[in-house]
Amino acid sequence: MPRPRPAQPSARRPLSPPGRDAICRPLAALPLTPLAALPLSGLLALTALAPTRANAQTAARHEAEAGAEAAEPPGGAADDAAGWATSTPDASAEAPDSPGGAADDAAGWGAPAPSSPSPSSDAPDEPASTPSASDPAPPELQLRGRLDQATHLRLRGAELTQSRFAAELHLRLRTPHARVVLAGRLEVDPAAWQRGVDPATREAHGWWLRPLDAFLEVGEGAVSVRVGWQRLSWGEATLLPTLQVDPQDRRTPGLAFDHARPIRRLATALSFRAGRHDLAFTGVHEARFDRKAPPLGAFSPFRAPALRALGPLAGAALSADVRWEDRPHRWAGQSQQLYVRHRYRGRRAELALHAASLLDPLGVVRPPSPDALGDALAGARLDLVLAHPRYTFLGLALLVPAGDAVLYAELATDVEREVNVATENAGRAELGADVRTLVRGTLGLRWQTARGALLELEYQHGSDRDARGQAPALLPFSAPSLAARWSQRFLRDRLRAELALLLTGARLRGGAFLRGQLAYRPADGLELALGAAVFLEGREASLLEGFGREDRLFLTLAHDFALVR
Repeated sequence: MPRPRPAQPSARRPLSPPGRDAICRPLAALPLTPLAALPLSGLLALTALAPTRANAQTAARHEAEAGAEAAEPPGGAADDAAGWATSTPDASAEAPDSPGGAADDAAGWGAPAPSSPSPSSDAPDEPASTPSASDPAPPELQLRGRLDQATHLRLRGAELTQSRFAAELHLRLRTPHARVVLAGRLEVDPAAWQRGVDPATREAHGWWLRPLDAFLEVGEGAVSVRVGWQRLSWGEATLLPTLQVDPQDRRTPGLAFDHARPIRRLATALSFRAGRHDLAFTGVHEARFDRKAPPLGAFSPFRAPALRALGPLAGAALSADVRWEDRPHRWAGQSQQLYVRHRYRGRRAELALHAASLLDPLGVVRPPSPDALGDALAGARLDLVLAHPRYTFLGLALLVPAGDAVLYAELATDVEREVNVATENAGRAELGADVRTLVRGTLGLRWQTARGALLELEYQHGSDRDARGQAPALLPFSAPSLAARWSQRFLRDRLRAELALLLTGARLRGGAFLRGQLAYRPADGLELALGAAVFLEGREASLLEGFGREDRLFLTLAHDFALVR
C-alpha cells in the first residue's frame, strides 16, 4: 500500500572553587523535588521539529517505488517514517535504508523535486531488481558529497552559540545481486572552542566523526541480508514519535538540521517478504545512545531543576566539569539487542507489529555520592553515570489513507522499564529509581495539497504512573503534547516557507516552542535558509524550563554535489 513520506556553548566566567568541607556538609540535605515532572514527549518533539531543507529525491523515483513494493530494502524500509526524520516530505528525508522500516513516498507526498539528488538525504538507490538472465545489468557506481554550514546566534546577548561546518561523502555500488553503501559525516564547530566554553560543552559540540549508512546488502526478492551501520526507522509519526528506537542527536533540540538524524549502529538485518507481508529481524551489536547536551548544558532538561536543588551551590555547579558516562560501554557483551517487525500492507490500510529486547535509549541517572559531587564543585571532573538497563518493547502502528490525507496511530508499551522517580526519605526528597510498565500513544494527520502545501498535526499522551500510586517518573511519559508543522513551496519550488509549533506539559501549559524559516534554492544542489526559534516557558513544569534564554536566529548554507553519477 503506497503511503506518504514524512516531513523534514555559553561563555561563563569561572568562579573561585569553594573548599570541599564547605560543600559536602549541605549536600545530604539538598531538596530534589524540582527534579520531578519533565515531559519526555516534548523532548522527542523538539528533535523531530528540526528545520528542514530541500528534498533532492526525484518524482520519478517515487513513481517507480509506488509500483515496486517487493523491491524495498530489507524489512520493507524505504523511508524514515519512524517519525525521527528531520525533514518534511518536501525536504530531504532520512535514508530509505532502514531494515524493518517504513515504506517510501509511494503515495506521492513529495513535492516536485530539483533535478540533482542530495547525497545528504542518505537515501540510497532502490534495491537492485532481479536482472534478466539474457541481459545482466552492469554494476552501478555513485559518489556524492555534501558541504553545509550552520550559524546560530542567541538573541539574549547576541552571542554566537554555533558555527558548525560539516562534510559528507556517500559511495554506493550496485551489482545484480548485492549493493554496498559507504557514507560518513564530519562536523567541526569553532564556536565550541571559544574562550569561556566549558570542557563538557566543548566535548559535545567541538567535533564529531561518525558513519552514516555503511553496509553490505546481499539478496533480492523474498530474502535479503544486510550487515553494517544502519537504522530501523519504525513507526509512522514524524513530530511526536512513539515507536522511535534509533538513538538520536539531541544536542540542540528543535534547532538541529540534517545532523539531527538517527544515529546508525552496527547491526545485522535479515528480511523476508511474501505477498503483502514483510518480516524483519535486526540484531544490533553495539551500545550507542543519544548524543546529548552535557548534564548542565544549555539544552539539558536536567539543568534548571538541578540548579534549583543545589541552591546556593548553583553558581559553583555551573563552573564544574560534569559529563555523561553511558553504561554499558559501546562494545560491552550485554550490548546485543534484538528487534522484530512484521508489516502487513492491505489494500486500504497498513498495519505493523513491533517487538524488541533493547537497552534503554534515554537512560537512568545514577545519583553521585555527596563526596563525588563535592569534589566536582571543588574543581574535579564528575562523570555522571547514565545507565541503560534492558527492557521489553511492544508496539503497534496503523496507517489509513483518506483521499489527500493520511491518518495514522501508534501505540507503544515498555514492559518493566526502569525509570528515575522522585522519592521521599525522612521527609526529604531524593532521586531514586523504580520499575514501571509505561504506555503511550500518538494520533496523527498528514494532508497535502496539489499547490505544494503540507500540514502535519499530531497529539501524544501516555501513562507513567505505577498501579499502586507510587511516585511520578522524573521524565513523565503521561504529559500530553500537541505538535503541528506547516510548509509551503513557492516560485517553482525554489522558495519554501515553514512554521512549526509544540505545546507540552500538563493541560498543555508547560510551555511552547515556535520556529519559522525561509529556504531559498538559487540553483540545484544549493540552498540558503534563514529562520528563528523561540522557547516560551509555561506555568507547569516541563523540559522547556530555562530554555527561554536560548531563543535564536539561525542561518544555514548547504551544497550538494556529485563526483560520480
